[in-house]
Amino acid sequence: MSEVASESEEPGRTAPGTEGAEGVAGTGGAFPRGSADDGAPRQPDRERRIVRTSYVGVAVNVGLVVAKALVGLAAGSLAIVLDAVNNLTDAASSVVTIVGVRMAAKPADREHPFGHGRIEYLSAMGVAAIVMGAGASSLIESARKLLSPSPATYDGATILVLVMATVVKVALGLGFRRVGRESRSDSLEASGADALFDALISLTTLFSAVVQMTLGVDLDGILGAAIALVIVRSGYQMFLGPLNRLLGTRQDVSFGSDIQRDVADMAGVLGVYDLTLHNYGPESLIGTLNIGVPDTMTAHEIGDLTHRISRLVRERYGVNLTVGIHAVNTSSPELASMERRIQGLAESYLGVRQVHGIYIDPKDKDVSLDVILDFDVADASEVGSQIRERLEREYPGYRVVVDVDRDYGE
Repeated sequence: MSEVASESEEPGRTAPGTEGAEGVAGTGGAFPRGSADDGAPRQPDRERRIVRTSYVGVAVNVGLVVAKALVGLAAGSLAIVLDAVNNLTDAASSVVTIVGVRMAAKPADREHPFGHGRIEYLSAMGVAAIVMGAGASSLIESARKLLSPSPATYDGATILVLVMATVVKVALGLGFRRVGRESRSDSLEASGADALFDALISLTTLFSAVVQMTLGVDLDGILGAAIALVIVRSGYQMFLGPLNRLLGTRQDVSFGSDIQRDVADMAGVLGVYDLTLHNYGPESLIGTLNIGVPDTMTAHEIGDLTHRISRLVRERYGVNLTVGIHAVNTSSPELASMERRIQGLAESYLGVRQVHGIYIDPKDKDVSLDVILDFDVADASEVGSQIRERLEREYPGYRVVVDVDRDYGE
């Protein structure tokens, strides 16, 4: 298999394990280099930073709720009141983030041997659900406003509150997004994006107030509906990121390429294949990798090499890696020539992305190889059968075994 995929979407990591159900996500972004040891606690600095930032979000949003609600009710502006409600959901989102990161920090146990890191993805989906719910209720209220309009009255205090709210939300959104990216927190990134949308909403409400004061045109219901649609849409987009990480997204290609390049540079490695990465939360990444080694290597030499590879990848990339091996014919020029011929024949078939792991046993008349197919190939087993039959015709008397898999890595 030739996979560089993140199974939850999104790598010091802890609670390593085997394949799960994710992607990241994959944001599908590259996981930063770090270190991890089995059973080690999650990085406390990351947890503290996310929680501290979320507390700031709760405090700021509660303050904005009070200010906007008072001004909106006094002015009779549905748009401002809905904006206040949206800030209340933002405060709730920060609380969900705090609870989520606290629960995700729990160490691995017998029931959850790979840790609880994926709870962070669930909390991010909870934040998104809160946002979508707020948008839906706002849309209903906006429809009522359009059916039964009642013009709002604005004054200087209203304008001042809206200007201040816009500035505060921009600062909060940029801060959330920065900390979220640095700490690999989907919840914080979602809250940051929502805060920036809020700034746009406040700016739109400010525009409505100015139009009402200068031209006497009531845009409150229309803008309220527009605000509600923006909230629903942003909540839906926030929901997709962590959902994709749980379902399983392709890991960032550059991250996997860096690992493969470093492993390939090690003495004794004749090829690097089948890198698979599985994400058990932002702080937990495990993987498998196959390497080609000379068929003359002893078990002791292979064991030493695989241990050095695992240690290198763990210390440099924070991935707990299991290393498998493919024996490569190196002792016979005739077999090496036969191997190149087999590779060329297999690669000539449409949809074949890579051929590796070829091993020829002239004594038992066996040939084995791994064939990686593009996802566009509808019938992988049929292509594998065609390659096997072609090689058995090309080399009568040999039994050919073709292992076929998909191209998960690019």
